[in-house]
This record gives sequence, structure tokens and C-alpha cells, in this order.
Amino acid sequence: MKIATPAWVLLLFSHIFITQSSLAQTLAARHISTNAEIAYKQIQARNHLSIPAQWQTNKPTAEQIAEFQKKISNLAPDVANMQREFTILFPTNGNAAFMREQAVHSWSLAISAGNPQAEQQLNKFVAETLAEKNIPETQRALVLFDASLVSYFKKVGMRHFTEGPRRLPLEFQKSWIEALHATFMEFPTCAPFYERCLAEAKRTKGDYRKQMLMEVLNVAKAPAFARAEAEQLLKNPPPDNGEESIYLRTNFIPAAPRPKPGPAVNKE
Repeated sequence: MKIATPAWVLLLFSHIFITQSSLAQTLAARHISTNAEIAYKQIQARNHLSIPAQWQTNKPTAEQIAEFQKKISNLAPDVANMQREFTILFPTNGNAAFMREQAVHSWSLAISAGNPQAEQQLNKFVAETLAEKNIPETQRALVLFDASLVSYFKKVGMRHFTEGPRRLPLEFQKSWIEALHATFMEFPTCAPFYERCLAEAKRTKGDYRKQMLMEVLNVAKAPAFARAEAEQLLKNPPPDNGEESIYLRTNFIPAAPRPKPGPAVNKE
């Protein structure tokens, strides 16, 4: 599969190597406190990006979707910038890694909502993060992986909120494989990222699982344990136990509810 060069690569190789110190100097108008605990609470108070509760049981109208789209398009970038500022002001704080991933996700939601500047802002953040070698490799790899899912958000748009990735498996799976490829190319020896990938592979099945495992095996510098486990999973796939994707369960804002179980004879 031919993988397009991500935009963050162009930024990175255009010598946009910005240190944490110089980044801090760019925050002329901060949106958060210089106290980490207060700043975290400020961000959480502002972070209202979930779909309306009533959408879980009632299909939204076109007017409601349009109103929510406008809200996310405007709010999500603001939240992302607050999360980014947190990582700059408090780079070693225990919540910094979480905030890095959340900033990527907030910008991704803005992209789904059609914000025209969100993708450029996301790419800049990714380039900054990858260039900062003081950030642990695993954290940088996860930021890159999450950001590389942008093709999914761009393609499905507001369907991410009204349907969700569980109901858009083909779009999501294609983007996931592209994200794996991009991350393995940049971090070919990052053992914790391979562990996460293999754990996810055990929860998938069929061609999708095979594609994930082949991405591992196609990396020349892949750790020996990862290569061995990928080969074993290809030869002896585990049974489908109905366990849900860790990523979908923990990284995505709940969208429309999953189909309810039918009568007892038709249990899921």
C-alpha cells in the first residue's frame, strides 16, 4: 500500500526544530495558569467536546448537527491550544503525556468539524513534539500515531460524531494501518509501541489483523519479541472473544450508541 508523506514530515525537514524554551517564549497570551494543578482544572473545565447526552438515545436533527459542528469547530482548537500550552509550561508533569495525546485528539475533532486551520495547527504541534528529544520516545511515538489518524477524521467529518468509528470500520481501519506505517517508519525500535500494537491485534480479526501484523514484520529493525509474536499470531490467531478495541474504548469520544441487543435468541 502506498503511504502519502505526512505533512508533519515536511515541517520537520524544513528545519522547524523548536526547543521547549523557545516555545515557551511564543506564549505571549497564555490561556492557563502557571500553576500546574490549576491549569489542569482550567483545561478540564473548558473541555466540553462530547456529543450531547440526548444523542445517545435520540437521533439528532440536521439543525442540531450543524449547531454542534459550529461549536466543535470553534471550541476544539481552543482546548487543543490550552493542552499544548500545558505541555510547554509543564513538560515533566505527570499529566504532560496525557495532554499531548489529548491536544492531538482535540485538533482531530476540529478537523472532523471542518475547521480550516486545525490540520495546519496539528501538523505544527506534531513537528514540535518530534523535534523535542527530551520527550520520551514512547510519548512522541503515540503523538505521531494519533496524529496520523487524521485521514479518518478528514474523510468522515461529522459522521465521527453521529456514527462513530465503531460504525465506520473500513474508514477507521484504513487510517489505522496508515498510522502504524508512519509510526514504525519514524520509531522502528520503540518496544512499548509494538506492545500496544500487538495487544490491539489480538482484539481484531481477519484481514485487518493480518495487515497490522504485516506492518510489524515489514519493519527491518522491529524488536525480536515483536517479530516473534506477530509471526505467532499469524500462524495461530486467537479466538474472537468479543473484546473491544482498547483504542476505541479509551481514545474516542462516545458517538451514537452501538446497536442494542435483540431478543435472547439473537444475542450479540
